[in-house]
Amino acid sequence: MTALHDEDNKSKRIEELNKQYSSALKTVLQKDKNPRVCEANAILALSESDPEKASKIYCLFLTMHTSLTYLLMAKAEEARGHTSGAKELYLQATQNTSSPMALTLAGPLF
Repeated sequence: MTALHDEDNKSKRIEELNKQYSSALKTVLQKDKNPRVCEANAILALSESDPEKASKIYCLFLTMHTSLTYLLMAKAEEARGHTSGAKELYLQATQNTSSPMALTLAGPLF
């Protein structure tokens, strides 16, 4: 993961990374429904401000919900304006991990 400490260049760098890897991620998703590939594609969709696409990816392909999956679902709900649903999913994410650090670590991703 690339450290993005410079706020001025953060959006530009995310856009560059999305362009660089989006087609490869989509190709791999079509060939292999690996949970990590699905999560990466959902992250990509959220970084492109497309919560509907992210929801579709994890609803269709993810059968095992990890803390990251719950965080992704929460971010998608939050992006749609469904704060109560997002809070419930954030709570689920913290209950599925031994440390609430998951939320702290996920913050910079979006």
